[in-house]
Amino acid sequence: SEKVEDFQIRLKVICARQLTGSNIKPVVKVKAGKNQAKITRIRKGSAPIWNELLMFNFNESLKELYDYVFEFALNNSRKLRSDALIGSFKLDVGTIYDQPGHAFVRKWLLLTDPDDASNSPKGYLKITVCVLGAGDQPPDESAGKDDDNDDVEGNLLTPAGASLRAATFTLRVYGAEDLPQMDSGSLKSMKQRIGLGEEGDITKTLVDPFLSFIFAGKKRKTQIIKETNQPEWNEELNLPLKFPSMCDSIKLTIKDWDRIGSDDPIGTVIIPLSRISSTGEEANGAGFPPTFGPSFVNFYGSPREFSKLGDSLDDLNIGKASRAMVELVTTMDEEGAEPAPPSQPINDDQIALVKVTFCFIITTKKATAISYVFILVVGFESANMIRKPLERIEFEVSIGNYGNKFDTEVGAASSTTEPGNPVFDGVNYHYMAWTSKKPILMVTSQWEDISFRLYAMNLILRTCERMVSQHIGLNTLDEGQINHLNELVKVEADEIEIASEIVSILDMLILETSKKLPDPRGRTASNQLDRRIHRQRLQTFVAICEEAKDLRQNCTDAQEAISAINDFLERLKLVSYEPQNSLPDVVVWMISDNKRIAYARIPAYEILYSPEKPEFCGRYCAKPCTITLKYPTANAKSKKHYKVPAQLRIIAWLGRAADQDSFEFHSHSAKKSKKIHKIPTPKIYIVYKDVSKLHLRAYIYQGRDLLPMDQDSFSDPVVMVSFLNQTHRTEVQQHTLNPVWDQTLMIDIQFYGDLEHLQRNCPDVLCEVFDKDDLGSLEFMGRTSGKPLLQFDPEEDETPRLQWLNIRKANQAGGNILAAFELILKSDKREMPIPPPLKPDIHVPMVPCGIRPVLQRTAIEFLVWGVRDMQSFQLLSVDSPSVLIQIGEVEIRTKIIKSLKKNPNFAEPIYYLEANLPVDDLYFPPIVIRVKDNRKFGRRPTVGQHIITNSISYRIKPPPEESQNWWLSVPEMTYEIETVKVEFEESKMESISEDDEATPLLKFHEYTKVQYTSADAAITILDSDDDTMMRKRKRKKKNRLFFHSERIREDEIDWWSKFYASIGESGMAGNYVESGLDLIKVNIKTVLIKFCFHFCLSYTAIASVTLLCTCYFNIFVYTNELEKQENFKHFGDFIQTFRLFRGKGVLEDEEPDFAGQFKGTFRIYTLPEDKREPNPPKFFQNVPPTDVVEVKVRIYVIRAFELAPQDSNGLADPYLKIKVGKKRIVDRDNYIPNSLSPTFGRMFELELKLPMEKDLHVEVFDWDLIGTDDKIGETVIDLENRYLSKFKAWCALPETYCISGPCPWRDQMRPKEWLEHKCRQEKWDEPVWNSNTCVMVGGNTYKLDDYEKDKKACEHWGDADERLALYILRTFPHVSEHVETRPLFYDALPNIEQGRLQLWVDMFPKEYGDPGLPYNIEPRKPSKYFLRMIVWNCSEIPMMDVSMLGDKMSDIYFKGWISGLEHKRQKTDVHYRSLDGTGNFNWRFVFPFDYLPQERMVHVSKKEHLWSLDKTVTKFPPVLNIQVWDNDLFGPNEYISEIILPITNMPKCCKFQRFCTLENVPDMQGNCKMEMLNLFDQNTPLKGWWPLYKVVDGVREQAGKLEMSVEIVSEEEEVEKPAGQGRDEPNMNPKLEKPKY
Repeated sequence: SEKVEDFQIRLKVICARQLTGSNIKPVVKVKAGKNQAKITRIRKGSAPIWNELLMFNFNESLKELYDYVFEFALNNSRKLRSDALIGSFKLDVGTIYDQPGHAFVRKWLLLTDPDDASNSPKGYLKITVCVLGAGDQPPDESAGKDDDNDDVEGNLLTPAGASLRAATFTLRVYGAEDLPQMDSGSLKSMKQRIGLGEEGDITKTLVDPFLSFIFAGKKRKTQIIKETNQPEWNEELNLPLKFPSMCDSIKLTIKDWDRIGSDDPIGTVIIPLSRISSTGEEANGAGFPPTFGPSFVNFYGSPREFSKLGDSLDDLNIGKASRAMVELVTTMDEEGAEPAPPSQPINDDQIALVKVTFCFIITTKKATAISYVFILVVGFESANMIRKPLERIEFEVSIGNYGNKFDTEVGAASSTTEPGNPVFDGVNYHYMAWTSKKPILMVTSQWEDISFRLYAMNLILRTCERMVSQHIGLNTLDEGQINHLNELVKVEADEIEIASEIVSILDMLILETSKKLPDPRGRTASNQLDRRIHRQRLQTFVAICEEAKDLRQNCTDAQEAISAINDFLERLKLVSYEPQNSLPDVVVWMISDNKRIAYARIPAYEILYSPEKPEFCGRYCAKPCTITLKYPTANAKSKKHYKVPAQLRIIAWLGRAADQDSFEFHSHSAKKSKKIHKIPTPKIYIVYKDVSKLHLRAYIYQGRDLLPMDQDSFSDPVVMVSFLNQTHRTEVQQHTLNPVWDQTLMIDIQFYGDLEHLQRNCPDVLCEVFDKDDLGSLEFMGRTSGKPLLQFDPEEDETPRLQWLNIRKANQAGGNILAAFELILKSDKREMPIPPPLKPDIHVPMVPCGIRPVLQRTAIEFLVWGVRDMQSFQLLSVDSPSVLIQIGEVEIRTKIIKSLKKNPNFAEPIYYLEANLPVDDLYFPPIVIRVKDNRKFGRRPTVGQHIITNSISYRIKPPPEESQNWWLSVPEMTYEIETVKVEFEESKMESISEDDEATPLLKFHEYTKVQYTSADAAITILDSDDDTMMRKRKRKKKNRLFFHSERIREDEIDWWSKFYASIGESGMAGNYVESGLDLIKVNIKTVLIKFCFHFCLSYTAIASVTLLCTCYFNIFVYTNELEKQENFKHFGDFIQTFRLFRGKGVLEDEEPDFAGQFKGTFRIYTLPEDKREPNPPKFFQNVPPTDVVEVKVRIYVIRAFELAPQDSNGLADPYLKIKVGKKRIVDRDNYIPNSLSPTFGRMFELELKLPMEKDLHVEVFDWDLIGTDDKIGETVIDLENRYLSKFKAWCALPETYCISGPCPWRDQMRPKEWLEHKCRQEKWDEPVWNSNTCVMVGGNTYKLDDYEKDKKACEHWGDADERLALYILRTFPHVSEHVETRPLFYDALPNIEQGRLQLWVDMFPKEYGDPGLPYNIEPRKPSKYFLRMIVWNCSEIPMMDVSMLGDKMSDIYFKGWISGLEHKRQKTDVHYRSLDGTGNFNWRFVFPFDYLPQERMVHVSKKEHLWSLDKTVTKFPPVLNIQVWDNDLFGPNEYISEIILPITNMPKCCKFQRFCTLENVPDMQGNCKMEMLNLFDQNTPLKGWWPLYKVVDGVREQAGKLEMSVEIVSEEEEVEKPAGQGRDEPNMNPKLEKPKY
């Protein structure tokens, strides 16, 4: 697309591995596009971790963005800049955009040094990169997270199985021909006149060309050859690269050198690398490196700097096709070989060979024996829709430079029609008065013979077109419309009919792929690439043919067949591309007074003739076709893009001169009396003696959703219908975007031509929509076209059917019109249809019965609730609005809102009307909502409107007689889906460690069904064996997914435990699952991904359960907004929100101005045709009042992630801001430093009035010390829709009723009170209780045991009757306890996410009383703890030294620290000269640390740099590290042994020294004979012996024993029972004596 848009490229630099060099400080520098560059922070080591997010914003067209190159350079910051590069990698944006989701997720880049001849890898860099446009979402990285043992080689961002090698692209540039004039010729012509310049044709000297070659950001260019339009460079351009490369585009540009200013581009060609090379994976073929030519490359267009000055030679240049002869060769460099120079001359023998082979016409235009003469013949049947009354119009046909009437270098040819003046058609356009005499143009040219390439391309394209048009029903190959086969499957057609359609497609495909392709071998112009492409195509044909045969015999599934057919089509389209199509396009020009006005380009292969086989011919060869001319303009926003200067109907033929006798203008059944010459000589006319009388009827019924062209948001549309040389128009419909014309246009046509050609290739009827202004001028609104129904056979009488035709204005959708067309051949044998009836008063023919839609009696109920956010109109605020609603020809007006500021709701919201509306939904008119402001002096301007084009969702069956408020309830829905069953393996559940994650803990069986019932929001596993089911339930109760069994600590349970347990982060949840408390519901797909991640399951093992994405476990954590969940449907069950617009868009892609919102909804249903029958009851009954409601709102903001970085360090300091109307809450003091994924844990409370304060804005800002804070993004929540919804989205219902614990009941009334309120609302009897565990509600009996028989009792539960009432409430439509994830957006980058925010909102209407206490969701804060460890004795320590007497000895001391606090390590005094490995210390270690019990993590807070403003928190698992060292007086101390003890899962000590062995501590597999315990749970110190060990060759060996005591005390206990380090004061608890040796 060439449309300029906002794009954002997000790059997350994750980590690197195996970087070369020692003691390095790596930093990543990323260059993006033309001039953007960003760097990461500096890290240390060869395996650094960054996790930094870099963002690059672009305002470019997608076409330009595709060619931008991303360069990753990893540098060592310790070295100088010239020697700092470690490795680099290049990647173009197009490669990223072509990936699924426009992203590479957690991919590794292989880094290499371009200057390293050995080409050895320099390391690996892991990244995630995505290209985001408007409406795109960033990829989810959670499913792809992996540990340090992931497969780097298998996830490299290079082709599978390929290794990077040093290579060189050698581009041989021979020369170019027919370059256009690029410089002004006025100065040179003046020199000639005064005798200073040389005589001759100056057009050849007005260009100074050179060619540039660009790949992967590297550039080479030829020398500049001055003053010639046929340069001969004969240069080799050498460009080094790493192959295979991730960049896929070779860019060739011919430029004109300028002495002053920048060089002007003459033309650009992009050659996709994937089209001229192969990896060998396609159809099991042999791969080959990029190769091209020698072949000509065509360049089109020439934007020139002097075009505005005017020049007599301007018309010579526009639309010229220049060509350059190039050849690309790829050579793999040998190790140690000297690199080739950037540029060098081509060998003379190679130049001679190319000139002889291709008749390379550099110095002469004379044909040789090897060139071929081609004849281009174009016959003009009609030229109509000429917009302006131009004079002396002629049409020129050219191919390359042949046929260009302004080029004197090429010989004269019959390439232009005779000049003539157009004739006005009486309505809007002009046409050329060619009646019986049709002009014919003929151009002779000489080209190299590449027909074998185009024949093969035409054969494959014909096959694709037959699949698409005949069987798949697409208008073009790329539109992707619903095909006929999919329609049959969708409507559940007969299986025999579907199978027959599939078989017919496969039979055609087998027949087409069995045909022989033209062989390039032996052809003069063939080269190595031709032969390799031919081999690829043959292999593809054979593979598709065999697969189609197998599919025809064995396929039993229609969807499988459709998928295979689409795959065949994609493979054929892939091999149809011809990279060496050097035959220029055919250009048709419209010229007026020797000035080029408009043109059209026709690819030469589409009209190419083949004498060998008909299927080798182009699709338009010798067939009538309609072409639309366009104005030449380089301005993408110019109105010329959608204006039609003229439309031509031509018959074209291109072939060798020897084959010209094979061409005929007329069909084989044409009358011989015409005596038409096959090829006229030299340039004459074809004369048709007979005339056919045609009658066209255009039935224009109505339009919908047309573009607003006036400032009042409306248009005055009129339709122009054009066919051949005739144009008619409808009546103007005033002040509407949904006009009802109901008009028949009848056009009589005198047709001179071949009727059989017309019948086989009938042109479309063109409909153009215009807006008529007050001054009478017409403004273009869009165009569409439709096929007429041909009525040529007198015995056939078929009725046309109205269809919606899509209107387009350039690339902009312009609405639809409902129309039909029929073309009737007048003859004596046919009786013409009767004229349609006339409209009264204006006497305009209407659409006749049988074609116009059938109407029926229909009821429409309106719930007009109110208007919101109305914008000022004509500098005045909207104060007294009313609403006008139109459906077809009926309308309804509401009463006026007296004061919009006091209450923007209508006092009487319900309206009802009856009308005759279409039976068929296809013809149902749009619903138009207009808001008018009632101002002084009777003025009622329209201040906003909304058009609903699809009203099917509002059409319902008539309500039954007994319905009372039935719309407030939802029937229970049950889904039963074949899926897999999850079974926990008992042996693996008792103890799970990180090493156990390689073993799958789930077994999958295929026979199980999972049933989901929305009434109880639970999942039930159905099994035929009830005993088996009970065993599984018991097993599920018995086993828990935790590392060890222990009692639940009260300080380890909070709201965050519930949250983390619900999203599967068991490490952060503590023992919450074992507590028996309920979980937040989470999408089952998320759970399965967590299972897959934690238990190393493949996604194929859980593929069948992804259908359960709408089923849930017990608490919801939504991945997007709450209102976007499928069950809630934007909370539009009561009222919906419609955005209002006014005015018109200034640009094509711009929508009109936002004007406000309309709140309301509709219901449409049929009524009895007999008015004497009673009407069904009204739909809207017992509607709640429209008064203002006061509510207390609590906003719980949990956390954010993937925020856009705002600071230079690639991070941000986010904080929250809450905004509702004029109320603000700024939480700037609680900003989170240096984080893109902050955990806020904030609750905000507001008192609001609905509906005036309905829009809740939650904003995230970046805190800045200096200057204003930057806005990161915001999300907006409509509180009114949630309040009015039947799902009771005020306060979510939890799974169970708790009165204590971390999540007590917080609603205004208890469950029993809400249940009684529900009964009153539904007009049921009061609940009848039979004890507190059984109740009857609404005629149904509910028992508590039915809900809690499988649940574990919890000490926090409330009363039994309240719990049962809550279970009953949850069977009604409701919003369960949840956390929603909302995207953040920023106005500067609309529709591009700037991060995501997790939160939920509670609302409490004041009429129901005060709510309970809010939840405490403050971020967890670590507590201060002290680990006291006393080293008493050691024994059997290995001897490390030898005394002076020759005795082995050691000077023993101990070191100790907690992981993450290495800088606070402590050590004992030294036990000198231990001769037997024993030592006595009596030394106390005291380690203070901050510990978070819920996460079981140690928090270490420190500044990263001296100049850092805030500390950064790092989390570590609580691990006690103890080491034994030998003290040396001279030289470094020697390490002896160690023991590492996880504090929360450490082995128990041994009381006796002799039993202290390595079996007392866990081995690599986790086996340990001692009991595992949590030191935090111990009330008394642990004292005993632990083994010390060291690792030798990967095996543990015992190296001593340690007697120590260890305990953990809180901060309060430390104050009560103090103890000093070592033996310092206070030396107590216990007191330590100095050891006596």
